[in-house]
Amino acid sequence: MRSNLPLAGTAAAAILAAGGHVVQVRADTDPTAEVLKQIGAFKETFTQFQEATKTADAAAMAAVEATGKDVAHLTTDATAAAETVAGLAQALTDMEQKFADQLSDGQHVPAATMGDIFTNSAEYKALSLKIGQVPESGWSLRIEANTITGQGGSPVENVDTLVPTDRRSDITPGAFRALRIVDLLNTVPTNSNAWQFVRELLWTNSAAEVAEGAAKAESVLTFEDATVNVRTIAHFLKASNQILADAPALKAYIDGRLRHGVDMREDTQLVAGNGTGQNISGMITSGNFTAHAPVTGDTQLDTLNKCKYALIAAEYQADGVLMNPADWGAIERLKTSDLAYLVGNPFGQIVPMVWGLPVVVSNAMTSGSYLMADFATSYDHILRQGTVIDVGFVGDDFTKNLVTIRAEKRAALATVRPASAFFGALTV
Repeated sequence: MRSNLPLAGTAAAAILAAGGHVVQVRADTDPTAEVLKQIGAFKETFTQFQEATKTADAAAMAAVEATGKDVAHLTTDATAAAETVAGLAQALTDMEQKFADQLSDGQHVPAATMGDIFTNSAEYKALSLKIGQVPESGWSLRIEANTITGQGGSPVENVDTLVPTDRRSDITPGAFRALRIVDLLNTVPTNSNAWQFVRELLWTNSAAEVAEGAAKAESVLTFEDATVNVRTIAHFLKASNQILADAPALKAYIDGRLRHGVDMREDTQLVAGNGTGQNISGMITSGNFTAHAPVTGDTQLDTLNKCKYALIAAEYQADGVLMNPADWGAIERLKTSDLAYLVGNPFGQIVPMVWGLPVVVSNAMTSGSYLMADFATSYDHILRQGTVIDVGFVGDDFTKNLVTIRAEKRAALATVRPASAFFGALTV
C-alpha cells in the first residue's frame, strides 16, 4: 500500500492504492487534530480492504484455473472475502457518522470530511451494489473533491464558513467636539442646588485733590445679590447584559460617549444657554456681557483690535477670545495685495492667536460673533456634580435582561462681572 498525505494551508490529500485496486480521496479542507486521527483510521481500514480484495482476486483466479476442481471450496473463500469488503464499507459509513456527531456536538469539523465525500459519492453507491461480486479485473474507485471555494450565496460573494472574516478589535468613533469652554473659567464647587453671590453694581470714583480744611468728595459703591440655580444635564442609553459582558470594549466606549455628550451640551449651555426653564444662563445671554458694536468698513481684525483696547480703556485685561471655527478660518485666509497670507505660513503650524490673545475655537459660539473677556474674573463655573455614569434597571429592564446607562452632570454659570466681557458681531 502507498500513502501520500501532503498537508499545506487548507489542502489535504490521502492516496491509498494496492495492485489493481485504487482508492483516492482528496479534500481541500483545513483538518484539525481529530480529523487527522480519523484519516489514520481510514488508512488502516483500507489496508484491510487491500488484503480482502487480494484474497478475493486470488480466489477468483484459482477458480478459473481449477477448471471445476474443488470449486466449492474456492467459492466459499470468495464469498468470505466479499463479506469482508461489505463490512469495511459499513466501517467507512460509521466513520462518516462519527464526523456528523462531532459536528452536531459543536466541535469543529471541516465542511466536507473524507467520510462525507466517500460515502456520498456516486461511485461508492455504485460499488456498494456490487458487494459480493468479484470481477476478474478487480475494482477501481476514484473520488475527488477539488472544487471547494470560499464563496457562496446568490449573488456569489465571500463567506466566512471556511475562511474566517478578519475583524478590527476596536470601535471607530464618530465626531467628538474639542471641549475647552470650561478651561477658560474658574470652577467653584458647591454642595447646594443654588449659588448666591454678591457683585459690584456701580463704582463711582470721586477721589480728587483737596485743599487743607476743604470737604472731601464722596465716592459711590453699590452692590447687588445674584443667584443662579444649578441645572442638571443628563441622557441615557439602554444595552443588554449579554453584549456588555461579551464586549467589554463597548461598555468603555459607551461610557466615554455618554460623558462627552453631557460635557458637550454643557459647553453649549455655558456659552449660549438662554436661562429659561432648565437652561443655564450663558455668557452671551443678555445681561451677562457688555455689547461691543463693529464699525462700518472695519475687518474682523480691526473689530477684535478695537475690542481689546476698549476693554483696556475700561480697566480690564482680556485673556482670550471665543470664536466660531468658520470665522477663525476666514481670518487665517486673509491675504496681502501680493497674495501672502497674513496669519502665517499655511504649510507650518498655526497656533490660533490674535492681537496677542489666545483664540478658543468652538462650535458653541454663534458664527459671525465673538466674545472677548477676562474670563477668569468675568464668570465662575459652578460645579455641584461632575459627569458621572450610573447603571441600573428602569421599568421592565430586569425581566428583559437590559440595563440603563445614564450620564449626568449638575452645574451652573455665575456671571460675576459682565463689564469685563465684550460680545458683538465681527463685521457690520
